[in-house]
Amino acid sequence: MTAGDVDFYYTVVRVQAMHYDAISASLVGVTTPAPTTMPPPTTMAPPIDLPAGTTTAPVRSPDEYRFVRSHPEGCSRADCNVFIGIDTNTGDDGFLDIYMEGTAAGWVAVGFSETRSMFSADVVACNRVDGDIVAIDGWNLPAGTRNNTRDTLQDVTLYTSSYNATNTRLSCTVSKRIALNGAGEDLDLSTDLYVLYARRITVSTSLDSLQSHAVNPAQPSTRAPSAVRYTVTTASTSAIPTMAPVRAPEEYRLQILSPTGCSRADCDLFIGIDTNTGDDGFLDIYMEGTAAGWVAVGFSDSANMFNADVVTCVRNSTDDMISAWDAWNPQGPGRSNSIDTVQDVGLFNGSFVNGRISCTVSKRIVPSNSEDLNLDDSLYVIFARRTADNTLANGIMSHSGNGASAVSNARSSPANSRGVVGESVHTGNLIRAHGIFMIIAWPLLATIGIFFATFMRPALPNGEWFQVHRVLMLISLVITLIGFILIFVGLMGPVNTSGNLNLAHMIIGIVIVAFQITNPILALFRCKPDNKRRWIFNMVHGHMIGFWSQTLALMNCAFGLSIFTRDRSSTFGPPTPNQVPLWVFIAWIVFQVIILVGGAIFFSVYACKTKQSNCAHSSVRGFIREDKSQAMEMTSPGDKEKEVEGEPERKTPSKDSPLRWGAFIVYVGVSVPMLLAVIVMVAFP
Repeated sequence: MTAGDVDFYYTVVRVQAMHYDAISASLVGVTTPAPTTMPPPTTMAPPIDLPAGTTTAPVRSPDEYRFVRSHPEGCSRADCNVFIGIDTNTGDDGFLDIYMEGTAAGWVAVGFSETRSMFSADVVACNRVDGDIVAIDGWNLPAGTRNNTRDTLQDVTLYTSSYNATNTRLSCTVSKRIALNGAGEDLDLSTDLYVLYARRITVSTSLDSLQSHAVNPAQPSTRAPSAVRYTVTTASTSAIPTMAPVRAPEEYRLQILSPTGCSRADCDLFIGIDTNTGDDGFLDIYMEGTAAGWVAVGFSDSANMFNADVVTCVRNSTDDMISAWDAWNPQGPGRSNSIDTVQDVGLFNGSFVNGRISCTVSKRIVPSNSEDLNLDDSLYVIFARRTADNTLANGIMSHSGNGASAVSNARSSPANSRGVVGESVHTGNLIRAHGIFMIIAWPLLATIGIFFATFMRPALPNGEWFQVHRVLMLISLVITLIGFILIFVGLMGPVNTSGNLNLAHMIIGIVIVAFQITNPILALFRCKPDNKRRWIFNMVHGHMIGFWSQTLALMNCAFGLSIFTRDRSSTFGPPTPNQVPLWVFIAWIVFQVIILVGGAIFFSVYACKTKQSNCAHSSVRGFIREDKSQAMEMTSPGDKEKEVEGEPERKTPSKDSPLRWGAFIVYVGVSVPMLLAVIVMVAFP
């Protein structure tokens, strides 16, 4: 009895702490093996003695086994690199029937492990030497040796085996005892274990042991473990599409690019999503990125990483193997991530070349369990990567400082949407431009124009305040209309209104634009200053439409910043860098309220105390009924609203003018830097 080496390469993750930060990608050429037809077997080993207590040889066909593992995922059995079927024996449920088939001249094997690795794994293999095929019950020694040894007690029986020399196709059916029978050499197969599989492509020279597959050409598609533990005596695996994706990555209907406008080979991250060509109940997902750890795409109802359905391709830092996991990000500040009990994903191909991970996976659209979302629904698309190695044995390490995450700027149905989402020319840039234009139009220009109309009349009593007010409000109107158009162009169609905040932002925005267009038109038809009903115009223009336009606009800017930042930040704890624009804007609103309310009270009291002629105007009552001494201020040089013939007498600024100009300087000196900071943070998030 001799011992050989056997390596079971794998890539498994139980995601415990998936954090989203930056992204990147580029394509690695990955091809799907061409379908082959399996000719009739050229040799057949006769059935041998059944295990003790077993009365029935396996009677089911390989495709009827309850638990199936294959590569590529979803391949038809005859075309798979490796196909493994596991089920309890039909005559004695104390034994497992195991069917193994693969393109291999040496051996095919299945292993059971408690540690997500090939070390200390219970191995069952069909080994071929000089035309003879034998079943081996083996054991992989602990880490550091990478040796495989044949068990002293062989708890396996070979029922049938075949080998076709034309296409080097090896297949066999064996039976293995479920209960622990050889302490230290076997595992109890009624417990939760990871399932590994492997093959040796070249010929074996040792009949009694498994030689390492390390001498074979790189075959990343033939060695991998399951993503989660299974109790193989009771577990069944989910069906996945039988047709591998055939489209090129650029042909996927829905695409994610980062950075903006990159070509696939130059992108930090490229993700393509489309329905499977053979079964429209599944999504094909292509992921490619500059990452040594992992690349991932998630689907979320809340535009953040919590409660997100995640598909991840993870690289094993030891052997560069790629595996796919179906995972779930739960709600909560811990940001812990767990692999789904039911894996509704299948890996078709994966590769790590020149520092870039690429993979193609398939995921069920309608969930088969409570750990997934319905991908027919309108969801945000989240994408991320880890640029450094993922060295955490039991999960996915955070991308903090090792890549970034981002979220699509609007919801879409992953199963039905088309176009480019995420950080794209039509979304990221134009939506940021929309926000910047609205901040310039209202918090910056309109509020200064309103400040002049509210506080600067006595300081500019000859109509200058009105000229400033009118110019600023008209410029604000033009910029608002541009920003209003940008949001529709940026989203390439109707704005998505799913979610209360999105819907409120859209409705309020439409109302604001309507008000802002109405107010200057209303001003064109105002009555003369000395008309006894002029107060009605003043109230409607300034204190109804004007006041509510400003109030709603500032509130809607806060809503917009909330929508912009919520997908990039946590909802728990102190503000993160991604939330800073919103908090700065809220601080500015507080400052705005203090200035407007405090200024109105101060100047009203000051005017009355000093018995200035404009005391009535400076009071709250004066905001509604215009002071006669200020009547001409509402006229422009071209207007013919004159109280007297000839050139009117120039009025003298009020005694509190220095205080008013001082308030204006403070207002501008604080407002402009704060708002410019918000604009910069929106432009460069």
